[in-house]
Amino acid sequence: MKKQILSIILIAACSCSALAEKTNTVSATMPSISSNQGLRIALVKPFLNLKGKASDSLGNSGTFTQGLDNEVGLSLGYAYLPVQQMGFTTNATYMNIGIKDDDTGEKEDYGFARIDANIAYTFTDMINVKGGLNISKFTNKEPKDFRAGIGYQLGVGVQATQNLGVDISLVRMNQSERFEEVKLKVSQLGLELGMHATF
Repeated sequence: MKKQILSIILIAACSCSALAEKTNTVSATMPSISSNQGLRIALVKPFLNLKGKASDSLGNSGTFTQGLDNEVGLSLGYAYLPVQQMGFTTNATYMNIGIKDDDTGEKEDYGFARIDANIAYTFTDMINVKGGLNISKFTNKEPKDFRAGIGYQLGVGVQATQNLGVDISLVRMNQSERFEEVKLKVSQLGLELGMHATF
């Protein structure tokens, strides 16, 4: 009986050793997603509110907040995200932003463009964080006269595979314009969801 038990233990030990060696070999030959690098295309869904502040030369000022009807946008960029190292991302994004007239209820769609650059840190094959600055501007219709301003974004990324991932970011974009004696500053602030493919 003891001999049978010893034989079973020896067989199990040998099997475990062989399995461990096979696992190490497979792991060494499997492609790693630890260095996510390349051109990146993304669908971007913003959830933004419009905030504004008007002020004049006499010191009078007023603020307003308005919800936006945000449509899906398209982004093209580049990502370099090595694991446990500093990396970066950069993107050019175009989207439509719908602004409703509170009095009539009618909606006007405006083209909107943004360029951003971020410093990133990747903790594991799957998780990274990033933050950086952006510059944004209305591209058509009346708001195109607003001057582009500097904003920011802070986000978390999840890399599902070597090519596919998701980002969620807190974004703020700023523009300004002067109408005679009145200066108007507007911001778009909120969350943004991005589903991207890297090649």
